[in-house]
Amino acid sequence: DKQTFNRIFSTESFEHLRQIFKEYKVKTNHSIEDAIRSKMSGDLRRAFLCLICKIENNSSCWTKRLNDLFKSFNSNKIRTLIMLIALRAEIDLMTINNNFIKEYGTNLTSFIKSNCSPDLMHGLLYLAGESIF
Repeated sequence: DKQTFNRIFSTESFEHLRQIFKEYKVKTNHSIEDAIRSKMSGDLRRAFLCLICKIENNSSCWTKRLNDLFKSFNSNKIRTLIMLIALRAEIDLMTINNNFIKEYGTNLTSFIKSNCSPDLMHGLLYLAGESIF
């Protein structure tokens, strides 16, 4: 139930939570993400799924999140794109880009170049480690 998830997520370390996630999968034969998707909805579900992504530091999770953003990209989502690129730039953006190519057949650079204004494009490409000139 929601209170149990709140208690566990708020009191355990990331390392312990990773172990809990592994044990949960072994015992239930489905992931903690599946449990959250089935038991929660709306903002609470999104918040817990983001926490899991952060706890697991899983680049494939970020790859999917960027792809979901790109599917419905518009001017209202520019802040989210900036935040995601800036957040992952020094951590695993190159891995996310490689995953993106494998899973979706295109790279982040192509999306940025075709969907962002020149100034924003240059800033995001700089963060992504791409040469602008």
